[in-house]
Amino acid sequence: MHRHAPASAVLVLLGLLASSASARAGGDAAEKVSAGGSLAWVFSRDLDLLGDLRADLPFAVAGGRSVYLSVDALTAIEKATSSFTFTVREVDSTLEAGLRSPLPSGRVISVFAGRRGKERVDAASDPFVTYVGAGVESPGFRGASWSRPLEWHVEASVVAARRDVEATALAQGDVRWLHRARGLAVGADAKVDVLAARGTGFTADVAAGPRIDFELPGGRRVAFFARYLRSRQPLGVQVTSLTAGFDYAEGPFAGPAPRPTPPDVGGSVAAGTGGGRSAGRLEILVLSPPFLGLCRAVLDVDANVLTGRDTDELYYLYDLGVERETRGRVLGIYAYHRSNHQLAHPNDTITSLNVIEAGLESPGYGRAVPLAAGSRLGILDYRARAGAVVQSTGTASRRWNARGGVRWSLPREGWRAVPFLRLEAEDGHVSRRAAAAGAALPVGVAIAAEWRRDDQYFGRAKSAWLLTASRSF
Repeated sequence: MHRHAPASAVLVLLGLLASSASARAGGDAAEKVSAGGSLAWVFSRDLDLLGDLRADLPFAVAGGRSVYLSVDALTAIEKATSSFTFTVREVDSTLEAGLRSPLPSGRVISVFAGRRGKERVDAASDPFVTYVGAGVESPGFRGASWSRPLEWHVEASVVAARRDVEATALAQGDVRWLHRARGLAVGADAKVDVLAARGTGFTADVAAGPRIDFELPGGRRVAFFARYLRSRQPLGVQVTSLTAGFDYAEGPFAGPAPRPTPPDVGGSVAAGTGGGRSAGRLEILVLSPPFLGLCRAVLDVDANVLTGRDTDELYYLYDLGVERETRGRVLGIYAYHRSNHQLAHPNDTITSLNVIEAGLESPGYGRAVPLAAGSRLGILDYRARAGAVVQSTGTASRRWNARGGVRWSLPREGWRAVPFLRLEAEDGHVSRRAAAAGAALPVGVAIAAEWRRDDQYFGRAKSAWLLTASRSF
């Protein structure tokens, strides 16, 4: 099988060390994070949807320089059926670590190393390249505000290793132009992604089109776009079509006070290894601005990879709902979807579950470090959700599903790292269990020993023991 996640774990651990140094220096790395996601409808017979999740995690070093870790995962969906089942064709991912340094002009240069690949879902194919390179960008390219009308980024890299793809070099260019007008901005963007190979020359992906942006408080924005996409290079989606969709992003924040919430874009990046298996995770959580008093919309997209001896697992957990926080509790109604696939392995079976559920939880559940200071005995965060199954590809007879968890953490005062214990369970239509024990730093970095068991895994081994490192933002 294909075990690329150990490299991810190494990069996350490097980020952990840099983040620890930043915390000791008093830096606030959390406000420098760029994160977001997009969903585009593709007007093509080959694809229906393109969903993108991305996070860029810089850690302050000195003199304005920063070590960074970035993750980008693009999911290409062939078909979205009427029964809420998604046929996923592939996941195109990029994992990169590097160093950025500002120039006197305000432009930012970078040097980096990374891995870029395409994992076919429920089919046999996983080409990838590893690379080293350099780039330069305008001062506000990673921001989500409109401080400058024109922002751009260019980079070039040399391929150091490859598999199942001919490639010697990569190059990318992005440009974004926006004109502010009465609380919004109109303009256009374009991106070119070039792959060079001996014998075949150059192939490229090109995407360009108009957009309209709405600025939100705290360095955030939502954009609606239409683009012409022409993808020809082997690590792209290889489709030519018009696309239209929306993008929600959060950029670095340099306000006089902590970033206001909501709206908010958060999540986590994680990697782990153990028992001959490896794991990777990218989660993006989006909270809308408040409406009808204290209500807010929530979208949580949680993508996971777990390798195995006989097959590699890819599974998604989606939550879309409306919730209200009051008196130290969060009440909500959610549409919950989960689907399981196999990576780079032929598979004719897609498992899918859709549940309408109600839930109750503490505001700090899911965060790396508790929100409350807690008592001398520690802080207890919790989540409980249950509801009716509205669609499933499984054979289980139960039409209900429930899930929840508890996390106990020691008080934050007097601890550089906060020890915690977490237990989670899901039962009813499916059965899932998880337990973790570890320690979290105030900057959102956590190291934990984890045990997982899930009856939806395709592999013969339904459980895994892992040592994981994660960075929440």
